[in-house]
Amino acid sequence: MPAQRMEAPITVAEAVLAIQKRDYLLPAIQREFVWTAEKTVALFDSLMRGYPVGSFLFWRVDEDHSQAYKFFEFMQSFDAQDNKRLKPYDIPLPRTLTVVLDGQQRLTSLAIGMLGFRADRIKGKWANNPNAYPKKRLYLNLGAKYSGQEELDREYDFSFLTDEEAAVQSNTEHWLPLRKVLEFRDGADVNTEKLMSYVTTHKLNGWGGGALAKLCNVLLKNPVVHYFREDEQSLDRVLNVFVRLNSGGIPLSYSDLLLSIASAQWTNDAREAIYGLLDDLNEYGDGFEFDKDFVLKSALVLNDLPDIGFNVNNFGKKNTEAIESGWETSVRLPLSLAVELAAALGYHGKTLTSSNVLIPVAYYLRKIGSPAGFCTAPKYAEHRASIRKWLVASLLKSVLSSKTDTVLAAVRTAIRDGEEVGFPLVAVEKALLSHGVTLRFSDEELDNLLASEYGKRNTFSVLAALYPSLNTQFKFHLDHVFPKSGFYKNRLKAAGFGEDAIVRMQELMNQVPNLQFLEGLVNQSKLDSAFADWIAPLLSKPAEWAQYQQQHAIPVLLGYGLDQFESFFKERRLLLMSRLKQVLG
Repeated sequence: MPAQRMEAPITVAEAVLAIQKRDYLLPAIQREFVWTAEKTVALFDSLMRGYPVGSFLFWRVDEDHSQAYKFFEFMQSFDAQDNKRLKPYDIPLPRTLTVVLDGQQRLTSLAIGMLGFRADRIKGKWANNPNAYPKKRLYLNLGAKYSGQEELDREYDFSFLTDEEAAVQSNTEHWLPLRKVLEFRDGADVNTEKLMSYVTTHKLNGWGGGALAKLCNVLLKNPVVHYFREDEQSLDRVLNVFVRLNSGGIPLSYSDLLLSIASAQWTNDAREAIYGLLDDLNEYGDGFEFDKDFVLKSALVLNDLPDIGFNVNNFGKKNTEAIESGWETSVRLPLSLAVELAAALGYHGKTLTSSNVLIPVAYYLRKIGSPAGFCTAPKYAEHRASIRKWLVASLLKSVLSSKTDTVLAAVRTAIRDGEEVGFPLVAVEKALLSHGVTLRFSDEELDNLLASEYGKRNTFSVLAALYPSLNTQFKFHLDHVFPKSGFYKNRLKAAGFGEDAIVRMQELMNQVPNLQFLEGLVNQSKLDSAFADWIAPLLSKPAEWAQYQQQHAIPVLLGYGLDQFESFFKERRLLLMSRLKQVLG
């Protein structure tokens, strides 16, 4: 077996221009580009200061094998909205390729710095706002050394800036775009005449002129890119090398590795399928936070593969072929429908505390053919009700927080063999009990659920349990019965409440007995209205008031002013406990 061998080092410019011409490619087993702008800046600062930036490993793929594997282009610009995925590169005719096994993040950063731009999302701006992604190129300040205090170990002032930001010039600021450095290249050397002309024209001081000369030497002249070359053509060996190399640096997650292996063996583009599905799933409703682990685990379960553990063997050729051939009907359709249903039930990324609880739902939907209209059609109402109960109970019980694979496999078997109409919750409960897991709650657990607070991740599920007949075709908001604004300390003092009462009331105001689900439009009309004022029109309509009381478990009191809040809280808590016992006890 041929050994890796050290090759003669090359310059940064040679490597970057090879990327620009697509002479350097990436294997399908590589992950996405993940380096931040800060890491790119640190890399260029290290180069300028003569620090080693590590060696690289290139894989020479000969003509006979150049069309046998999948390859991707290097990213030359990064746009978090429109260009954040690697793009496949077609090899129309056989040719010898240079493929980078180790050093993708560093080489991509060098290419972005010298050829392209970054467009990261501005913190605080919505992801769908096109103005949230300003294009910024890498610049070096030739006016002065780096003087920032947040990073004490930087010497050179590299920064990603917009063109407008870089246009600012002063005695201490002269921003040189790094893409301009390539204009000073003269073969394997630096064109000193052009360099000196730039220094003179722009009246750079001695330090700035020296920094520019050093930058040109570092990027254009000095061979600082040291690399080894692997000539073995076997993908098995390359995979082994890849695994060893990625045990350090920014480590690959296990799902990164499994996705890489699957990508190398799929007939079509595994990355596009998996990332495309992931993007679609995360856009349902108010947005979710699913990751690759969720999609890959789902693929194992939904394709009825006997072993659903995360290991390399489970993503071998046979299983990968099964996953790819069943992708549309066994994975994408049922998983999309499961997430659509979760969104219709009001869940989103902040309230779905475990993604894995949706995998049994998707498996059930696959079993019944992923029918269109499942989320709204009346004929599926009973199915939706049993699924809703599964989601609420399994999320609140955290049934998939441990022994996940064993429990998932047991639940899958129960669903596959179940004969109930709708989601086979009884069979699932029996399967869980055989593994020491129960969906039933003790009185103590129910008591703790009622202490859940507004804004916490599991509180939505508690309210979902308390509103089992909620019409999910309407958008509901989580609302304070007695509005938060009424519990400001100064208002309570002005109303005559003492210090002890104020402390008690502020402790209770965010707990479940002071929360309710209100239809969005109704909630907007309520806003910060005092509860007594808001229900006043209802009190004059006995039928409507009785309906509201029954739906929201409102206790019968002599009054509903703030002076009755603690009595209201205590009495409603008893009513809600009774409801929880019926649903979860």
